[in-house]
Amino acid sequence: MWHAAVAEDLKPENLLLDEHKRIKIVDFGLSNRFDDNQLLKTACGSHCYAPPEMLSRQSYVPQMCDLWSCGVTLFVMVCGSLPFEDTDGHTLSKKIVAGNYTPPAFITDTVKDLIAGLLTVDPAKRFTIADVRAHESYRQIPEASVRPRDLVSGQCGLEEDVLQELKCHGPDPTRFQKLS
Repeated sequence: MWHAAVAEDLKPENLLLDEHKRIKIVDFGLSNRFDDNQLLKTACGSHCYAPPEMLSRQSYVPQMCDLWSCGVTLFVMVCGSLPFEDTDGHTLSKKIVAGNYTPPAFITDTVKDLIAGLLTVDPAKRFTIADVRAHESYRQIPEASVRPRDLVSGQCGLEEDVLQELKCHGPDPTRFQKLS
């Protein structure tokens, strides 16, 4: 069964909140189809949010790239700036591949730890979703560690009206079938 690697362009600009303050991921233009345990080689997404393995042109596990992008996004949301910045693309890539960033002093040690776990250069050592869900910073909000009902019951949570709107604009909504 294939999955959609939707977050190969995960960044704050592609996250929306609905009326219930639930995050909706948008802009699937750079998504990929992949089979379970399949490695990808496609370099795509926004440079500042791309993980080291993608920039190094290595084969990569899509979910681990998504978690790196979550780490960059978390850093941006907490700190108000990108962890890796440079006007020169080559220098920027070197910083990302080295994991060379400095968290500001004003963020707590637990948040620094969560960001560091997500921005771990070695994808085999990077935080997984389970690691994030178990992390002290994540668990500060009681409902944050509870899986949404639609995921528990096996539903993917995609809304039909959104899929219909996508269909009107060209992309094939079946690309975004439920994750299992």
